Amino acid sequence: MKISDLLKDRRLNDSRKVEGERNVDSTRTQPNGAEESGDKVTISVLGRKYSQVSELLAEDEAKQRDRVEELKRRIADGTYDVSSENVARALISFTRDNNS
Repeated sequence: MKISDLLKDRRLNDSRKVEGERNVDSTRTQPNGAEESGDKVTISVLGRKYSQVSELLAEDEAKQRDRVEELKRRIADGTYDVSSENVARALISFTRDNNS
């Protein structure tokens, strides 16, 4: 999967959800009612997109890991069925691509 494909994901490009910068201001109220100024964090649109890409990559890795484990189990159980037609197509494609 290419990063550019991930950026096309509607979750990343939904302008209704991501507009400008997001400010988080932590102000604490003291027991006497006075406010204590805390830290201020600003997350840019690009920063949030990087975070979303990271989350998507983690999800994809988890799916791939699950798929590999399923294939290992089926091979060990002897229930994995290999399509000779698919293998032949892959060999022909590989040969064409590597003999050019």
